[in-house]
Amino acid sequence: MNNVIDSGRMEQAHRVDATAAKLAEKLGDTNRNSWEFYCKVAWSLSEAEIWQLAEVALGKGRNPGALFNTLARKEMLRKGRPTGGEVGSGL
Repeated sequence: MNNVIDSGRMEQAHRVDATAAKLAEKLGDTNRNSWEFYCKVAWSLSEAEIWQLAEVALGKGRNPGALFNTLARKEMLRKGRPTGGEVGSGL
């Protein structure tokens, strides 16, 4: 049973990395400055939610990466998911 759990976590980790990489590319974060946050987003939100927020960010403003980060953080907080910016989080 441990192998099944480990396999599931590995698959999710690969999905998180792939989604974070696509986000960085799509939002123009070539230096991957927001990589850790994109991984948290990919872990916490559905693919549909992520790409909806990305489309909104890309369609507005001069800095889609910053807008995406704001929108994603708000969505994660709305769902009660940690964003890394909470008081006492250590980040």
